[in-house]
Formats: sequence, C-alpha cells, structure tokens
Amino acid sequence: MKGCILSRERNHPLFIRPLERRVMLDAAFADTVDPETDATLDGGTFADSVNNGTGKDVAVGDFNGDGFDDLLVLSEGSGDGESILIYGSADRGDWGDLTEADLDNTNSVKFVGSSTVKQLGVEFIGDINNDGYEDIAFLNPGEAAGEGVRVVLGSANPAATIDLTDTSQGNVFYLEGSFTETEFGASVAGAGDINNDGFDDLIIGSPKGGGTNDPGRGYVLFGHGGAFADRNFSVNPLDGSDGFVIQGHVVGASGYRLGTAVAGVGDFNADGIDDLAISTILKNNNRGAVFVVFGRDTPFAASMNIIDLDASTGIIIDGGTANTYDIESFGSRITSAGDFNGDGFADIAISSYQSDVEKFQIRDAVHVIYGGNALPASFSIADIDGSNGTMLYTSDNAAGFGNSISAGADIDGDGFDDLVIGSHKNKDGSNSIGGAFVVYGNNRGNAVLHVTGGTTTNTDASEFIYSSSTNLDAKYLGESVAIGNFDGDGYADIVIADNEQNGDDGLVYYYYGLKGNTAPTVTAVADQAINDGESTNALAFTVADADGDAMTVTATSSNTAVVPDANIVIAGTGANRTVTVTAANNQSGTATITLKITDDRGSSVYETFDVTVTDVNADPTISAIANQTINEDGNTGALAFTVADADGDTVSVTGASSDTGLIPNGNIVIAGTGANRTVTVTPAAGQSGTATITLTLSDGNGGSATETFDVTVGAVNADPTISAIANQTINEDGNTGALAFTVADA
Repeated sequence: MKGCILSRERNHPLFIRPLERRVMLDAAFADTVDPETDATLDGGTFADSVNNGTGKDVAVGDFNGDGFDDLLVLSEGSGDGESILIYGSADRGDWGDLTEADLDNTNSVKFVGSSTVKQLGVEFIGDINNDGYEDIAFLNPGEAAGEGVRVVLGSANPAATIDLTDTSQGNVFYLEGSFTETEFGASVAGAGDINNDGFDDLIIGSPKGGGTNDPGRGYVLFGHGGAFADRNFSVNPLDGSDGFVIQGHVVGASGYRLGTAVAGVGDFNADGIDDLAISTILKNNNRGAVFVVFGRDTPFAASMNIIDLDASTGIIIDGGTANTYDIESFGSRITSAGDFNGDGFADIAISSYQSDVEKFQIRDAVHVIYGGNALPASFSIADIDGSNGTMLYTSDNAAGFGNSISAGADIDGDGFDDLVIGSHKNKDGSNSIGGAFVVYGNNRGNAVLHVTGGTTTNTDASEFIYSSSTNLDAKYLGESVAIGNFDGDGYADIVIADNEQNGDDGLVYYYYGLKGNTAPTVTAVADQAINDGESTNALAFTVADADGDAMTVTATSSNTAVVPDANIVIAGTGANRTVTVTAANNQSGTATITLKITDDRGSSVYETFDVTVTDVNADPTISAIANQTINEDGNTGALAFTVADADGDTVSVTGASSDTGLIPNGNIVIAGTGANRTVTVTPAAGQSGTATITLTLSDGNGGSATETFDVTVGAVNADPTISAIANQTINEDGNTGALAFTVADA
C-alpha cells in the first residue's frame, strides 16, 4: 500500500510514489455492487447493540500499534453516542458479520460518554505524543462544560472500556473553547507535523468562535512528548510555542464561520513540511473557500488572521465566481487526496456539498486540487483546467455526493491514489438508498469528470457501490466512508456505513481489497502518424492473463472527430490481437486510443497510444467510361459519369483527344454539374480511325485525376454523287450543246 490510510478527515504526512507506467490497472470490483446481494465480496458487516444510527461516523487507524488498522464505529444511540473500535487482524476469519456480542477485550475497545460528554464524531488524529500509537479525537461541539473535544491516546493494551468523562486515567484529556463558542469542535483533524518538530499536531474548527458575527476560528495544538492536560483555550490560550489560533474574518455583518472543515493535507507545496487546510462555506456569497496554511520550521505567532495569507504562507482556494460556476458550500468537506494525478505532489479533495453548478446542471461536486512547488497565492475553482485540478460530479439522483470522502490509498495498484466518495442521499426513484463511488486517480488531464455507476467519463475508471432499492430500509449508505488495511495484506480495504439501515439501526459494511484476481497484461502499441482518410496497418499487440481468464478487448478514442470509435477495429483471438485505426476524412489532430483489456472476473488493464492525423488535399475521383465505337459522321451520345471530392472541393472537367484530326478537342462536350456529368464526342466529318479521349479533373487546390477511353470511328461506303443539270429548251434540229456536270465519290 502506498502512503498512509486516511479516514474522512484524517490526514498524516504522505509518502508519494511517482507514476512509473503508462498502463493503468483497474480494480477487481465489479462496475456496480450491491452489498446486500453480491456474494463475490469478501468482507462483512457490523451492527452495534444500541440499535440506533450505527455508522454515523467511521474512522480508521492503528490504535494499539500492532501493525493492523483498526475500525472505529460511532453509533448515535439515544443521542449521547457510543463508539466501538474493532482491532484489525491478519485472520480474516476474525471479522465477518459482527455484532457487539461478538466482541470482547481481546478484539475491541468501547468508548462511552454521558449526556454531557457526547460523541457526535470521531477522527484518528495521528500520533500527537509520538509514542508509536495513533490517537483518537471525539467530537462534541459546543460551549458548555463537557463539550468540545476529547482525545484518547493510543496504547498497546488499552482497557476494554474507556470512559471519556474520566480525564484522570492519563490517556484521556479534553479541549474546550470559550463559553461563547457554541460550535467549538465542529471539525477536528490531524494536521500532520505543521511545525516540523517530529510530533503530529491537531487542528480544531470553531465556526462560531472569534467574536461578534461569527468570524470563526481554527485552533492548532502542537503535539509533544509526555502527558497532555485538560485545557480551556479561553483560560489558557495558545501562545505560539504550543500552538496558534487561525482567526476568521467578518465582512459587513457577515462572518466567515471559519472552521467548518479542517484537514491535514500532507506537503501540498512540496517544501518538505506538512500543511493544513481550513474552510469557510460563507465567504463570497456562500460560495465558500478553503485556506491552505503552509507548515514551517520557524516559529508561528500566537495568532494569525486568515486573510493575511500570501504566497509565502499559504494559498486561498475560492469556490467559484459569478458568471462561471455557481458553487455553494465549497469546503463542506476537506481531505488529503494523496497523489491523485501521480505527479509526485500531495493533492487536496474538497466537496461542495449541496451546491448548484449551473454550468453542468448538477447538485454536488468534489474538486481535487493538485499540489505543486509553484503555487499561486490564490486560486478559484473556476480556473480548473485539468493541469491544476479536476472536478468530479455525478447525476442529479446522487444527492449528497461528497458528504463523506476518504482517500490516500492506491486501491487498484496503478500508482495513482484513489478516492472513496459517499453519496448518502442517492435515490432510486423517490427512495433514498445511498451509495458510494470509488474513483480511481489518473493523469489524463480532464478538467471535469462525470462519475457514474461503472464509468467515469474520460477515464472509464470508477465503481459504484449502492444499496438495493428493493430494501427500503436502506436509506443512507455512504453516510460515512473510510479506507484501511485491516488484515495487513497491503491491499486497501473499504468501509461504507449506512446509519439508518434496518429501521434506523444502522449497519457498517467493510470489504477487503480484492487481491485474488490478477489483472491482465498488454504489450505496448507505438504512436502512429497517418493522413486523413487513411488507415494504420494492423498493429499487433499481445494480451495475457496469469489466471487463465478469458479476455475481451475494447477501444475508444479521445477525439472522435479525428478518429471515431467505430473506426477502431480490433481483431485476433487469444494472446495475439491487432488494432487498425482509420482517420476521418478532412480532419487533423491527435487522438489518444485507449485499449481496455478486461478479464471475465472484472479486472482490467489499459494501454494507450496516440494517432496523429494530418489533413492532406485528396485528389478528386471519376467513375470509369467504357470504350466507344461509332460510324463516321455520327457521335457517341451523352455518356454519363460521376465525379467526387472527399474534401468537398468543386471539381472541373476538361477533355482532350489524342487525334485532333479525327476528333477535334472542340468536339468533346462536357455537361452537367456536381457529381453527375456527361461527355459527348463527335468526330470530324468523313473521318475514321481511333482516338483516345482523356478527361482531366481538377479540384482547384492542386488535386487532379484523369479517365481515358477510346472512340473508334468506322468508315462507311458512300454512293457517288453528281452535280445537278438544269432543264434545257432547244429548237427543232438543234442540240443542247455540251452540258457540264461533275461527279464525285467520297
């Protein structure tokens, strides 16, 4: 597995692996999966005995430090909340369809609170005391005593039940805001090592903190060795040495409510130090914004104002502007996206949950913003062009798309980090059934990707895990999602929760990474260059499948104007295949041809090659004209023929004779327009013999063609002729005299 595992807002430093191959490997999940009926899935379910809202939130981390990720499940219960952590295990038999009755102190930990110390959200936050165990934050946003954030430090042998109200245990402490911060703890995340001191840090959002009109705040608490004490940030404020406050802003009478979502985002600016992100959904007429604060190894001041960010300290990512995208609530969720486009830099995934993107007429969207070492001081999602990020959206039925996001793992093993995106209000007709999308990272440079069940426009690389519409108890599958590696096999496992399944009891589904099916392989196909209207040779390639599965090969074009999909012909069987590509007429440009080889168990491999097409002037064409035989002094009549020009040029036709004594050029008459033409040939009077007639076509742009046919004129025996003699009148005994006349024979 590449990098660390991230839950919905869990973010640690990332190990980024650059793209090594041009070939992309598809996961072995089917295009669409119903977890209630698909018997091919290897995994199980968990239902808490509180029978109310199991799976309201889920998180993944290694709490006991045994090398296996653990699954933390929050159940709403009567409203106070209860969380159960299930230890990962190398033996998949330890996990199946579990209930709380199957758990004990050898395989789980229960976290309990009270009516005042509630559990409304859970997050793994990294290792803030650097003892080798990952720590957990429990969210209970509010201003009253007991409200805020409770942190439990991980350990090798934690108690079977941990009481969050008891901070005397040594591994539990609380963090509180001031008594005016009614939403302190609305968001919590591990911030990575923002100050580069070797300890993971913690960020807490307080959207209604910071003063009049709710400018909002973010509290960054630096990790350190040793014990942590309970702390009220109003009584014991951060001073820059132990953390700092990120202050929101007020415009007129409207505050930013900074802290709606927070996240550690890895090393977004590629300076070797982790960075964090904090959002407001109210900036810019409710379009929202995300602020990335760069980490550094020089001291932070005790407080910083978010509007003071510049290119050296951070970046502002705005949620669209007027007349382009009409985004609402940009920044509803933030998470590190790992390295989604495979360029070696950490990326960020940001949802605009319940937005209205008029340009694409969709409801919700997730924007992936690419990291780099030359970032601007500010950026708008309206500027996304495929080189700096991509926008993911889906159908109108997939409401809630982006309500939960998990990322940072390479699910399909292709060198790109992938996303799991919850769509908990996805509908089947009028029924809310929920679902989740697995979207595979790629470097195709698409500004917009339309994610659908089984396909992602321009990538053909996504899966849709949905709840059966026949089970009307399935309401909010995708309410929370996570990625982990519970059995330690190196393959990413997926968690998707439906907190209102089975009469609001809730149910959590988990699926082990599918490693049993080896994907096919394909040899490379070289790039090609042809003229318009022409075809490549039959380009040979070979396919193989280590499991002996049958394979199908399909092909698509990235530029169907230049190369239509129908002009890509796959041939061959078994290992030996060919592909022939024919360019469209009168077109130029480059089309990327994608070959997809899929085995009969759902795994696929892709191979791409470019076909560059040059638009050249095509010669006109003419139909054949048969040789003709006529008598002298006759003609051929109107002989029909057709002309054509692939470029649509106007075609002119002229005629010439090889024997102008027999058939003068002027006796060749061309008639007609467009495609349908005629030629009439008349020989000179009294002449016989054979002449070759050449018709020459010209398209006016240098293209030409000729057609020849023979005209044979046969001689005919003519009667002799005599000139007229006038009537004569003479006298008796006279004579006419010698009357002259002439005779001739042709």
